[in-house]
Amino acid sequence: MMEHNGLTPDEQSYTVLTGALCKAGRREEAYSFLVRKGVPLTKIQYTTLIDGFSKAGNSDIAAALIESMVSEGCTPDKYTYSVLLHALCKQKKLREAFPILDQMTQRGIKCTTVAYTTLMNEMLREGKEDRAKRMFDEMVS
Repeated sequence: MMEHNGLTPDEQSYTVLTGALCKAGRREEAYSFLVRKGVPLTKIQYTTLIDGFSKAGNSDIAAALIESMVSEGCTPDKYTYSVLLHALCKQKKLREAFPILDQMTQRGIKCTTVAYTTLMNEMLREGKEDRAKRMFDEMVS
């Protein structure tokens, strides 16, 4: 539509469309649209897709998108990882969160306070008080 009116979509236009499609449950369509249009994915677009797939319970696809991001030379940040960590905890997949934390550490990315808190809450819910305490100590050091 924009192109028919002489306008060229920009990063923000594609990001808004990606977010809207993900919220509507059309994550695969959002991703394939961007690929089909040859849009170079930015950190924001990747994070939007990762959020969409994560919230839908597709954490495997979300984790694969992070790897795709890295291979494309787009560096994930603490917010990108936090989206996935939050979704894993919400889905009661704490065990899957630890390799993600390891990836962050290996890549020199610090976890957000919100992500730490989410992880600690899930650890406490699962009765892993000692692990939650160690994570708290790690967070404040």
